[in-house]
Amino acid sequence: MASKRRNMFHKNKTQETTEKGTPPEEEYIDLPGTSSGPIREPPITPSTVLRDMTGNHPDAASATATYKPPPIHIAEVSDFVGLCTAIAALVGPDGFECKSRLREVMVSPTTPSNYIAIITYLSSKNYPYHTYQIKTDKAYRVVFRDLHQNTPLDIIRREIESHGHRVRAVFYVLHPNTKERLPLFFIDLEPAANNADIFKIKKIYFSSIRIEDPHKWARHCPMYALPTVP
Repeated sequence: MASKRRNMFHKNKTQETTEKGTPPEEEYIDLPGTSSGPIREPPITPSTVLRDMTGNHPDAASATATYKPPPIHIAEVSDFVGLCTAIAALVGPDGFECKSRLREVMVSPTTPSNYIAIITYLSSKNYPYHTYQIKTDKAYRVVFRDLHQNTPLDIIRREIESHGHRVRAVFYVLHPNTKERLPLFFIDLEPAANNADIFKIKKIYFSSIRIEDPHKWARHCPMYALPTVP
């Protein structure tokens, strides 16, 4: 009897999660024609420009947040003392700290500017390393709804930039089965303090539009593919 009650409780909790919860990320960020899996942000490179230190969220609290840069994993370090001495000369002795593993050294910069300086140095010296996208370099993404699917991307970009935003990319959205364009567009903005103001736009190129957060849109439309460049 106790086991039966536990099974009934588990079933009810599962139904409640399905009805009210957010679907797993993989359900709505798989590209068509590819193996299942989430879209990954590209790794950072020395050419990346250090952007404004603002969060990617309309709330004021997160808009002023400062994020810790990701660690840098360096392989095949034969001269640990020489490496640390060189990095300390760039960012100061308190600008980073190291953790050693069997086959790599993990360097954790204390600030984004130190992060950029370190990966630039490592690349110039041909060190084998890898790292991840710095959070403040991620685009601020929104979804445009109800805009005609054949609207040229350069027109959309120009209209958005006329409102004081810097556009990184504009994407068509395709139906996963028919591959036809949908009246949906994904807009990537450069991180800035005024990102949330894009939700105030109500009209683009003679069209009344709706602008939504991509996660909110994906929960309601998990069957559609995410942006695909034509």
